[in-house]
This record gives sequence, structure tokens and C-alpha cells, in this order.
Amino acid sequence: MAASEVKGLWFVVARSYLIDRYDPDLPFRMADLVDPALRQTILEPMRSAWYPEASLQQFMAAFDELVTHGDRKRLVAAFEECTLQGVHRFFQALLRLTNPDFLLKKTPVLWNFVRRGAGFVTVEADETRAIVRYREFPYFEDRNYQLLALGTLRPLAALCGGTTARADVLDYGKDWLDVEVKFYGAGFSSSSGLRARSPSSRDS
Repeated sequence: MAASEVKGLWFVVARSYLIDRYDPDLPFRMADLVDPALRQTILEPMRSAWYPEASLQQFMAAFDELVTHGDRKRLVAAFEECTLQGVHRFFQALLRLTNPDFLLKKTPVLWNFVRRGAGFVTVEADETRAIVRYREFPYFEDRNYQLLALGTLRPLAALCGGTTARADVLDYGKDWLDVEVKFYGAGFSSSSGLRARSPSSRDS
């Protein structure tokens, strides 16, 4: 599997979310479920450090086992809350002044900010939707990575003033994922989720 690393900032935000939203003991319970070498990623992450991809993969699996229990909607909602917590208040104010298509075109920049190693992102966007394509990242057969993408992209688009957004997985393979993000006016109500794959798609 190609080498990939995740910036410690992700884990710092996630740990804060676990403590504030659930229980101060939850990080310790989750740490008991991951490889011993990865425990400190959950318990004492450093903002500027880089951690192996296994840290994130096992973090998501442990959270799902202890909290969301396979509930897709709850797991996406948790990722969305983490995304929102990770955006500085001042940055949120700036986002409300821009358009979702402009912001989502910056997804490759955000990807490179929190990751290094395997994988890259391309985006096609207009005034009503964006197609975000993840490539050469060999983790997308793990459903949690698909849900993480949804839980990251939808709130970013929704932060733009007066916008409601919906994110759906169009299709995926072992090392690629296509996500569609649609933008709606303030009166539209929807939620993100996995769309049924095309009949030609291979089940995992």
C-alpha cells in the first residue's frame, strides 16, 4: 500500500470533538482499540506532526465501534461537526462571503494541507454543483473514507452564505472516489448520504 500521512492538526481537532461532544474518557477507550504504536495519536496528538494513514483508519474504526455502530448518517454527521470545528471562526466569516464552487475548487489545496504522500484531488465546478475526484489513494474500499469525504465536502460548501448543500458518492474503486456536491438556496432542506451506485459498479 502506498505511503500516506495525515497532519496532526486533524487529530487535535478530532480529540477536542470527542471530549466536548461525548466524554473525556472516550479518547482513552478508543486508544485501547488501536495498535499500541498509534495510541498517542489519539491521546496526545501534536498539531504540526505527521502520522501514518493507519492512525486515521483505526481512529475512524474505533469511533464507529464505540459510538456510531455502523450508522452511516451519524458517522457523516460526526465528520461534519469535526470539519466545522476545524475551521477558524474568522475563516468561517470569510467563507460566507464567497461561493461554494470557488471554495470547492480549493479542495486540492486543503487535501495537500492535511496530507502528504499518496493521492491527489481534482475538481470540476460551476454555479450549481461540483464533482470532486480523488485518485491514487488506496483506501476507498473502506467505507469510512467515503463517508469522511462526504462529511468534509458538504459542510465546506454549506458554510458559504445562504447555501444548503448535498454531497453524494457517485462511484468508487480501490484507489479512487468521485463525489458530487450540489448547492441549493437557503430554503432547500436535504442531508448528505451515499447514492446507489450504477449497475456496472463493482460491490465491495
